[in-house]
Amino acid sequence: MQRVRLVLYCTSLIACAAAQSSEAGRPVLKFFPLSLADPFQMALHVGAEVPIASPSSLQGEAALVFGQLEEEAQKAENLLGWKVRGQWRLYFASPASGTHRTSTGGYIALQPGYQYYQYNVSREVADSTLTNYIRLTYTRRIHGFSMSFLLGYQAQVGQHLAIDVYGGVGIRSTRHYWKPGDPGYGGIFGDNPIGDIILRPGLRPIPRFGVAVGWIP
Repeated sequence: MQRVRLVLYCTSLIACAAAQSSEAGRPVLKFFPLSLADPFQMALHVGAEVPIASPSSLQGEAALVFGQLEEEAQKAENLLGWKVRGQWRLYFASPASGTHRTSTGGYIALQPGYQYYQYNVSREVADSTLTNYIRLTYTRRIHGFSMSFLLGYQAQVGQHLAIDVYGGVGIRSTRHYWKPGDPGYGGIFGDNPIGDIILRPGLRPIPRFGVAVGWIP
């Protein structure tokens, strides 16, 4: 008898979880078009939002940096960069109802993130005689960890399209590593925007703004 009750109890839990998942809505596959227009770190940025127990959801994002403006690319040779972000959202109302197939409406979100950049910088330095110059290549690695607070709104257009607009503020801790060593150039505003302006070392506040276009399967 106890086993029967246990089976019925487990079955009811599974049914409740399935009902909550159904109420939360369907996942959304997302594309972030503004990343393609960034002149210093053009990136292919995609993500996926998975509704969980209504009215919250989880979202994961990944971006691969593939280019810069030509004049900036000459300052950062062999650029390699990528970003990953997570997100927990809480919608202001029960999001999936009526004709809405996924989470919609206003929301607040917490977004932890990590980004990595690596590129080479070539410099001419004097040799031991101080009369001749040799060209050396330095590798710069940048690690950035962030946490952001966002406010946003997601709307469903038709049966399969979603538009997500958000903004907010955050804080980011950035560290730089040079190999074979720091060439010691540029001061506060050096000649490479990624490392010397956008991702300067240290703990700094950061703005957040973005637009995503989503597909609801």
